[in-house]
Amino acid sequence: MRWGLVILGLCASATAALGRRRPPPPDGLRDPFASRAPCDQGKSWPKLRACLERDRVRVTLLSEVEGAKLVALVTEGATSTPLVLYVQSGAQWRRASFYGINNASSELLGFKRIDEHRWRIDQGFLAQVGQRVWLRRQLTTLCTETACRTIITACDAFTDGKSSGAFHGTLYAEGASVFVVGDKSRAGPQCMPQAMIFRSEPVGEPLE
Repeated sequence: MRWGLVILGLCASATAALGRRRPPPPDGLRDPFASRAPCDQGKSWPKLRACLERDRVRVTLLSEVEGAKLVALVTEGATSTPLVLYVQSGAQWRRASFYGINNASSELLGFKRIDEHRWRIDQGFLAQVGQRVWLRRQLTTLCTETACRTIITACDAFTDGKSSGAFHGTLYAEGASVFVVGDKSRAGPQCMPQAMIFRSEPVGEPLE
């Protein structure tokens, strides 16, 4: 999916293709693979992969950076594909708390390592709100070896096919705190960033 094509289809084929699905909530996506505790960690990646694939699940490596692998757990016939992050600790691999999804209304935008102990995952989601409004949002997840946090970093709203709000922010970190920095003057009600994590001026170091 490319954002240009999404915009062109907002008033026509997008309704038929996407229905009225809404994106998963930014914090705490429901994970249908959460019960697979035996496959949460392994002494080597081949052993961990074999554990995941024993129940007719195909593991597809989407992206790999030093110390981490972002994979898709593909099940034949499923309409959505879970995305899972595994990080390396010594010789062992274990699953991070991140959970994402690829389907007709979402896509993976990027995955990279920020520093020795942090990784960044960007996902795009398209959703219809009511009869007239479509939202296109970017969710950015920051993960360490033990925890993940997801923040909406970009949003575009379209009402009857016309732009009705927009916010595009940049993530900054100051100590253990993370903020989204940007201009919210055109955000409108649908794209207004959360007040508790928003800053109008740069704070700390950018997480790019």
